Amino acid sequence: MKNNHRFIYNNDGWEPYIRYNAPLELKHILESVNEMRRTQVDTLCWGVADEVVIYPSNKAEIIPNIPDNIMAVLHDFLARGIDPFGHVVKEARQASLAIFASVRMNDCHHKSEPDGPLTTKFWKEHQHYRL
Repeated sequence: MKNNHRFIYNNDGWEPYIRYNAPLELKHILESVNEMRRTQVDTLCWGVADEVVIYPSNKAEIIPNIPDNIMAVLHDFLARGIDPFGHVVKEARQASLAIFASVRMNDCHHKSEPDGPLTTKFWKEHQHYRL
């Protein structure tokens, strides 16, 4: 009889950027996936967006590059043509994990700052939609 229980682990997508000191390499990000191999986790949710995204996109606004910040590391990967989330998906599949992109809808991190680093163009132009 197949076990239908799911053990889901949610990684906000920033965890490996915060955990490891610079210089961050792709292997550090993939370690966050491979740690699940030693557990009962069978499903990985990986955060890829709130109002800004952390993957290559020509539709959504990519998180801004802030020097001396974890965002600079992400932009370095993207500038070199490396899609960290794409590699996370491949690694999860090799580990026999179901993988889902997790999106924080209506996330409000730093949205009280109209010119904050994580405030998207949409919110900058439409402050009147704020409650």
